[in-house]
Amino acid sequence: MLLAAATLSIALWALQVWHWPAVKYFMFDLNIYHQAGADVIAGGSLYQDRFLDHPFTYTPFAGILCAGLSLMSMESARLFLATVTIGCLGVAAFCSVRVAGIRPGRRATTVAVAIGAIGLWSEPVQDNLTFGQVNVVLMALVLLDFALPDSFPGKGVAIGLATAIKLTPGLFVVYLLMTRRFRPAATSSVTMAATMALGFLVLPADSSRYWSGIFADSGRVGDRLNSGNQSLYGLLGHLGLTGAVLTTCWLLCAALVGYFGSRAAIRSYRRADELGGVLVCALTALLVSPISWIHHWVWMTPLLAWLLARTESSRLAGRRSRWLPLCLTVVLFECWPQPGSQDWPMPLGAFHWHLDNTSTLWTRQLLLAVQQNMYALFAILVLIVVVRADRRATRPETSPPRQNGAPPERSPVPELSRR
Repeated sequence: MLLAAATLSIALWALQVWHWPAVKYFMFDLNIYHQAGADVIAGGSLYQDRFLDHPFTYTPFAGILCAGLSLMSMESARLFLATVTIGCLGVAAFCSVRVAGIRPGRRATTVAVAIGAIGLWSEPVQDNLTFGQVNVVLMALVLLDFALPDSFPGKGVAIGLATAIKLTPGLFVVYLLMTRRFRPAATSSVTMAATMALGFLVLPADSSRYWSGIFADSGRVGDRLNSGNQSLYGLLGHLGLTGAVLTTCWLLCAALVGYFGSRAAIRSYRRADELGGVLVCALTALLVSPISWIHHWVWMTPLLAWLLARTESSRLAGRRSRWLPLCLTVVLFECWPQPGSQDWPMPLGAFHWHLDNTSTLWTRQLLLAVQQNMYALFAILVLIVVVRADRRATRPETSPPRQNGAPPERSPVPELSRR
C-alpha cells in the first residue's frame, strides 16, 4: 500500500511532465548550471561569463560539480537531477520523521512515505523539478545531519557540504553553535574550508573573484522586487516601499525576526523539539534573506512532519480543530488543478491561481496582496505561534500554597510524541 501510494505520486508527476513538457520540465536553471560546467572545463571565467544571459551565482565548489554535470547530455542531466531530487525528498521525509521524535517502525515509515508523497506535489518542490533547482538536495543534507546523534563523529559534514554549494545553509552552523554543539559545528566549518581550498586549487581566479565580494552581491540573483521573492524584503517592496525607506525597514524587520527566531530555535532545542528548532532556523533564514524564491521554500515538507507531531501531542487531543494547521498547510502549498483551466486542469499552487474577476475591487486587491506574499506571511505567522508557545511553556505558573513543606507542583512541559 505504501509503495503504491509513492509510486502513484511519482507516476502522476511523470504524467504531467509528459503532457506539459515545455511548462513542467524545461529546467532553465539546470541549463545554466550545465553551460557553466562546460565553461569551467573550457577554462572560461565562471563569474564574468553569462549563461543564457544569466550569471552563475553559486560557489566555485558548485562550479566544479557542474563541470561533472556538463559531461552528460542535457536530457540525461534532466533525468539525473529529477531522480536525485525525488530521492532526496524521500530522504528528507524519513529524516524529518526521525528528528520529529517518531520512533522507527511501521508507523514512522507510513508517516514518512505519506509526507514524501504529499511533499512531491508541494509548490516549492514542483518548482525545483520544473526549473532544475537543487534546494531539495540541500534540505536533505541538512536534515540528514540533524537525524544523526550528536555523538556521531561525522555529524556536520553534510551541513558543510550544503553550505559549500550554497551559502544559505551556513545558518545551521550558527544554530549548532547557539545550541552549544561545538564539535558538529567545527566539523561543518572544516568541511566548508576544505571545499574552499579545493576551489582555490582548481579555480584560483574564479575563487578569488567570488570570495572577494561576488558572494555578497544579491543583485546577481535577480530582481528583489519580483513577485516571486517571498522574503521580508520582497514583502515590504510589494507593499510599495522603495529606496532608502525600503532598505531601512527591511534591516529593522530582519533584525527583529533574526533575534526572535534565534531565541525560539534555542528554546525549541532545549524542550527536545529538534525539528522545531531546525524549522524555525530555516524559516528565519528564508525571511531575512534578500531573496527567497518559491523554490527555496522546500521546508514546507518537513513542516508537515512537525505539525503532525505537534497535533498528536496537542492539549486539544480529541478535538477535530487540532488538525486545522496541518490541513491548512496542505491546502495552501500543494498544487491543485487550476480553476478555469481550458486544457487539462494543470496542477498549480495557490500562489499562481487566477483570482475571480467578479469580486469587488477592494476584496480582489486584498486577496492579491495576501496571495503575492503568502509564503512570507505564513512564515511570520508560524514564528509568532512558536514564540508565543515557547513563552507559555517557560512562564512560571501561579501555584497553590505549599503544605507541610512540600515543593509546589510543576506544570509539565509538552513534548513531542515518541510513540
